Amino acid sequence: MFSFLMGIVTMKEGYDISWSIIDRLRSSSRPMP
Repeated sequence: MFSFLMGIVTMKEGYDISWSIIDRLRSSSRPMP
């Protein structure tokens, strides 16, 4: 059960990290106002 929770936590962290990278690429490709 503990390893299952840890797997969910690491999966969510990887998800947040990938989204932050995508957001950074998207904002860098958009011209700054």
